[in-house]
Amino acid sequence: MNIAEKPHAHSESVGTVPDHIWGYFTDLRREVESYVPGIDRFLDGLPEGSPERQVISKDFEWASRMKREIKLKDEDVEIGSLAEAILFGLPGQYSWYGDGKDRVRVTTVKTTEYDDYYNGADLVREVVLPDGTVMRWIEDITLAHPAASSERAHDVLREKMREPLRRAAVGQDSGMVKYFESVEDPRLLTRELFYMPRIIISLPRSIIIELAELDQRVRGGDRNAVEKLRQHPARQEYLSQLRTALETYKALALAFIEQMDGPGGRLIGQKRLNLARRIAADIDRLIEELPGLREGNIDAMENRWLGEFYGGAVGQGTE
Repeated sequence: MNIAEKPHAHSESVGTVPDHIWGYFTDLRREVESYVPGIDRFLDGLPEGSPERQVISKDFEWASRMKREIKLKDEDVEIGSLAEAILFGLPGQYSWYGDGKDRVRVTTVKTTEYDDYYNGADLVREVVLPDGTVMRWIEDITLAHPAASSERAHDVLREKMREPLRRAAVGQDSGMVKYFESVEDPRLLTRELFYMPRIIISLPRSIIIELAELDQRVRGGDRNAVEKLRQHPARQEYLSQLRTALETYKALALAFIEQMDGPGGRLIGQKRLNLARRIAADIDRLIEELPGLREGNIDAMENRWLGEFYGGAVGQGTE
């Protein structure tokens, strides 16, 4: 079985959630949205009328307007919300990263609507290694899959990936969230930029609906559906997209470090060099410690467009 887009008998249109999982989707979306930190978390302790308080309020007001505008004009908003809700919890719930005996814990942070719309950050994975070290990456969930909508999907993927890859190639941070509340570190509630690798996850609509159907069956008591979700082909695709992206960021970091040995190295600065070294080392450790990532690779990835983008980012520029 592959994950290529295929007609789905229960779907009334490509942009809406099918009726038979609408109740499930509504409950799941409500559950996921309950994890989003509200504006009060970031305003706490700030004086009324202070400049920082005004900036935060404007950011959240902007995000609310964007949400209304997108809902009015984008037919894919419902199925996109389903994709984000499914991938929020499913990889961890069904052991896609590995099982408990591996002593590595992965939890998920839902981002604010501001970071969703402005920074392309749908969620953040927090990986707790056996020694207590916490590592993180951003995921941007998209339905712009080449099997579904050809050239338009290609353009969307290219636009989403260009800037993070370009920044990584010059020793800068590839992704960020502005408003972040950690699950694994209760002390980490920040109104500052928090930098992490930004990874695009692209699955077709039919697979998102299929995963939702299986998860709905699990919640209804179907134990057979548990194993189907643990071994679903989307697992291999997801892990391959993760590892391919991380390997690309590592390769860009190493290429930047090598460039720093040249005449222009001193002009770029030590801060970027240290960041590149840290990124390369962190990615090596993530792949070593997280069993699921060791299973992913570019050759197993069916989304060839993503593979081409990542493959072309190293040694050929990112324009």
